[in-house]
Amino acid sequence: MLRRFALLFPLLLAGCAVYEAPKLPTDQLATLSFEQKPSGLFATGSVALAKIDGKAPSGSTWILRHRSPISVAPGKHTIELSYVVGIANGIMSLWFVAEPGTAYVVRGDSAGYTFRLWIAEERTGRPVGGIVGSSDEPV
Repeated sequence: MLRRFALLFPLLLAGCAVYEAPKLPTDQLATLSFEQKPSGLFATGSVALAKIDGKAPSGSTWILRHRSPISVAPGKHTIELSYVVGIANGIMSLWFVAEPGTAYVVRGDSAGYTFRLWIAEERTGRPVGGIVGSSDEPV
């Protein structure tokens, strides 16, 4: 059994696409970070990246969630996020159009059994993008 797993493991890894930061000068990149609210017995919420443009961030697994800021190229991106509140969690997909030199942050909020996530310019707090599949999503 262990031998079969050893043979299949490289194939499983090869099938997982990993997001790599673009190789552009820093001033041509945008930064995307994820809000982390103080944790405790009943944490109020933390956002983690599951996928960006269909690829998992490096070092991310279903247990070790990706919370570090990432660099993105200018243009449209889709991100799959998870949001954890206490012992409950949910997944949401958002889109945004990154501008060079701009820092963005994914924020989260919850009330009762619902939650919402949104992307904002870090400096101004202005919301950008929207939910994947929304009528205002660019092609």
